[in-house]
Amino acid sequence: MNYSINKKGLTLATILLLFNISYCFADELVWHEDEKDVIFNMAKEQDKLVLLFVGNHACPLCQISFEYFNDPSRRLRKIIDDNYITWFVSYYDPDNSTKQNLESVAPYIADYEAHKDAGDRTNFPILAVINPNNPDDFTFYWGVGARTEKELYDFISESLDIVSNEVIAQDNQVTVSGNVLYIDSQTNNEQIQVFTITGQPIATIRKNDYAIQIDASNFPKGILIVHSSSGWTKKVIVK
Repeated sequence: MNYSINKKGLTLATILLLFNISYCFADELVWHEDEKDVIFNMAKEQDKLVLLFVGNHACPLCQISFEYFNDPSRRLRKIIDDNYITWFVSYYDPDNSTKQNLESVAPYIADYEAHKDAGDRTNFPILAVINPNNPDDFTFYWGVGARTEKELYDFISESLDIVSNEVIAQDNQVTVSGNVLYIDSQTNNEQIQVFTITGQPIATIRKNDYAIQIDASNFPKGILIVHSSSGWTKKVIVK
């Protein structure tokens, strides 16, 4: 952007205008467009989660979301600054420099792709919160451009609890068979919470035994997150 300055010097209004423009640019949220390994290493070094945004710079719905995320006066911006490394990957017409990144985020947009291939109406962009220490540990949210600021804030804040930034213990077994959710863990006194992949709460259960069975007949189909008050988190698929 070019600014012309007259020979008589800067007026006070011009100085204030330039100051405000510079301030906005300096405080703009940085959406990194590096490769996956670079982003994940950056998040590990800063002990943060990864906030993935899959969309397009020219997408009107994406711009609405960017305005919410970038505004330093919003609480949404603060929670991102404090807890996330932001990662942008272009979805539409990727060139050679972005094709590899798009392939690397395939697991995080698979649900969107499935609905799109089935002919369902979908909206871009897609958000995903990813644990860099365990990339299979993530939540995602598509149709982001149609969401309100509060909906985006709720998803991002709830994901902090659902997605742990620690390696999940492998000795906690969680499976679904038929209409039953089986949990066998190392703790016999914990609270179990079940969420949809977008963070919507489904059930809260007090677990007083090491192994329990939970009626899952009313649970929605798809990927669910099972989180324990003792610190572990698991994903299960209800078919």
